[in-house]
Amino acid sequence: MHLRLTALAFCAVVAFAPPVFSADPVTDNTIIEKASDSPPQVTEARGKADSAYQQGNYAKVVELATWLIDNHPGDNVHVAYHLRASAKIEQGRRAGSGKQVREGIADARQAIILAGNEHPWVHIPYVYGLSSLAEIERRKEHADLAIKVVTPVLSFPETKNFTADHRANLYYQRGLAYASRGDLKLAANDQAEAIRLSPQHISAHLKRAEALTAQGLVKDALVAYDKAVEAFPNVLVVFNDRGKLRRTAGDLDGAISDFERCLQLDQKFAVGYVNRGMCLAESNNPQAAEGDFSDALKLKPDPATSAFALRLRATARLAQGKAPEAITDLDTLIKSNPRDASAYEDRGFAQYFQKKFSAALADFTKAVELNPQAGHLVPWRALALARSGMTAEARALVEATLAAKTPPTGWIAKVCAYLLDQATEQELLDTAAAAPSAREKSRLACEARYFAGQKHLVHEDADKAGELFREIIASKEYALSAYRGACYELGQFGN
Repeated sequence: MHLRLTALAFCAVVAFAPPVFSADPVTDNTIIEKASDSPPQVTEARGKADSAYQQGNYAKVVELATWLIDNHPGDNVHVAYHLRASAKIEQGRRAGSGKQVREGIADARQAIILAGNEHPWVHIPYVYGLSSLAEIERRKEHADLAIKVVTPVLSFPETKNFTADHRANLYYQRGLAYASRGDLKLAANDQAEAIRLSPQHISAHLKRAEALTAQGLVKDALVAYDKAVEAFPNVLVVFNDRGKLRRTAGDLDGAISDFERCLQLDQKFAVGYVNRGMCLAESNNPQAAEGDFSDALKLKPDPATSAFALRLRATARLAQGKAPEAITDLDTLIKSNPRDASAYEDRGFAQYFQKKFSAALADFTKAVELNPQAGHLVPWRALALARSGMTAEARALVEATLAAKTPPTGWIAKVCAYLLDQATEQELLDTAAAAPSAREKSRLACEARYFAGQKHLVHEDADKAGELFREIIASKEYALSAYRGACYELGQFGN
């Protein structure tokens, strides 16, 4: 079943996380302080490497750690291997490169060989690397090995070289390993233990909430985020992550409040504007949403965030009846990425709503060419043909689709049958009413009425079509293309 929504913001949960915070720290400032009798240049290099890691400059970490390994191999060199391992693993995660992660694991293994018993914390990047490799290669056995290696280390006695904070970091890392293999309950338990041992372990707070969310324990996850907010009232990522969950849970006001707090903490946090804008759009406040997306674009964020904000602004503009402006945004998006199927699809809707049916058909066709799985566009392509007066071609398209080797099934198949007069309007509505959830029933009913209304317009029954479009607007299914299309048919916006 496919319900085409008006933008990616409404058909996927977008995991925006601020780039200013690494949620998976594997270095520990205390290790830099251990060798106070080291030469000044060594101490300085370690300090610079650690600072570079915290800033995300992993190439610099590798450079400095390599210098330490090559030039001072007898001076607590396990620290240098630890730092280089951590940086290489982060580089591998960024690039999705198992090879780089394996290089980091090799360095981590060397650190363990050199100092694993005296300094158990050197196991941290080894475990982190295996968990990362499990995610990248989708092989649970890497996570299994991480758990097997770290579990006995957790039973080591506390010493000056293995403090409660070190143990907390290892529980945190084992929690990541459990999460990477899908053992979310155990992951949440380990993060809870990390928090008990080190109440200011912000990453454990966040990962525990994530693990609870992934189990469907939304209320528990919100409580976990509330505790994180209480512990870290001035940390942007905490509010950002709670806001994401609140939005998913339907608490748009709460989510907006969290994203506003993010922007109070950092007025140049582009993702905060995007996230708040999505909530405003879902609250049927497209004008304010457009403003937020524009503010995000003014900050010139990374290309992916810029493209996403541009797409969302196009949706917000379309929702206000500003189709030409929306098309301008989508033109820009397509120019930057000519193979973005969803951008052609969105522009096709904007063209269709303006009754530029030939242009809409061209965009829908291009979208299907780029994404052959976009079977939900068959009714839209057929209607674009029919509204252009090409009813025979429209019928031929639907018949060919149903006769294909892999024809559409479910809802789209029923819509196609309706367009071919093989199902009645009431049968289409009855199919919508049989959906398993109230939410899905409402959305399918909205779409059924829109397609029925379009068919009435093809047969020049504007009165009947108007009745159906008014029923759609009353549904308040703001996110659906069918809802937006009804607004354009009636010229009613801002409801």
